[in-house]
Amino acid sequence: MLKDLADQLIAGKITLAEWQMQMREFIRVTHRMAAVAACGGMQNMTPANWGYLGYLVKLQYRYLDQFAADIAANPNAWLNGRLLIRMQLYQKAEWGTFEQMLRFLKRKEGFTEERRVLGEADHCPGCLEQSSRSWQSIGTLDPIGAEQCATNCRCVFHYRRSNGSGGFIFEYGN
Repeated sequence: MLKDLADQLIAGKITLAEWQMQMREFIRVTHRMAAVAACGGMQNMTPANWGYLGYLVKLQYRYLDQFAADIAANPNAWLNGRLLIRMQLYQKAEWGTFEQMLRFLKRKEGFTEERRVLGEADHCPGCLEQSSRSWQSIGTLDPIGAEQCATNCRCVFHYRRSNGSGGFIFEYGN
């Protein structure tokens, strides 16, 4: 789908505004699927979960708006193979949405601490630093995708909360 959309814009078959509208729909649908998966299915989506998803999608829309402005300002720099590569970052950003939704849910479930665990990937210095910090209050560590590796990040969070008798209950994310 993304390749077809990129090809249409490059060939002049659709306008930049049409491309942007279709990209917004792509973001809305794919990030919705990631959030629903993080929640364990549509039946577990609450109004609060939908609201948080809306916030996450609006962040992606802001990035897309800037991308469209960059294309408009310098079409020759983008209307080539570089366009598709950048578009694919929006698809990869689903991972960050999935992890952010899990983080939101774990906090609602009473988990109080998180730690970043390196995923199967080459790790950027930011992810290495974040994972070295061990257990932190939820929301203290940077979101997945906020480091130099951006949407290529495959790190996850693990969560824990007190069991009330000096130990912890752990949740290992995905």
